[in-house]
Amino acid sequence: MDDKIRVLVAGACGNMGLASIGAIAQHPRLEVVASVDPRWDDLKNLTISDDYFIGTDIERAIDETGPDVLLDFTNAEAAEINATIALGQDIPVVVGTTGYDLPWWNEFYVQWLDHVTSLPALFVAPNFALQTIATVKSAMMFVQTTRCGVEIIERHRRVKADSPSGTAVWAAQQLAPLVPEELR
Repeated sequence: MDDKIRVLVAGACGNMGLASIGAIAQHPRLEVVASVDPRWDDLKNLTISDDYFIGTDIERAIDETGPDVLLDFTNAEAAEINATIALGQDIPVVVGTTGYDLPWWNEFYVQWLDHVTSLPALFVAPNFALQTIATVKSAMMFVQTTRCGVEIIERHRRVKADSPSGTAVWAAQQLAPLVPEELR
């Protein structure tokens, strides 16, 4: 019996999508069964083997490969559509996409309570790096203790799709209420 977790990666052409595919390929209990990205439009949705789909159509990817989980690194608009499709088919969703407001995801998920009898998991993270989360939490403690202002400086590769990044927006949302009014 194959006990590997079957993963569909959305946003597969982006840096995080490509890195995720590489990391999943190295894990003995994980397997990428589909890669979906709108930038692959010219591929016209190919099933590379009986167990691997590559293309733009997430519904077809789900139907043909039966993933156990959707890993989404697209954008806020696409992530909503993808999550709606996957959750509607009882597929758990992990969203690493940025550019959205976290409370929005809470409202999105609560809406599902009215439509289904059981819910698959939905995990949304503005950033998966523990050092990033620790840095923001440390900055929050520093601001609360010193009552100082904060400046967020962000650097990226030149082709970064979202700027400011969702991580920077999230950090600003966490820090802004803590900064004294006269220093904002």
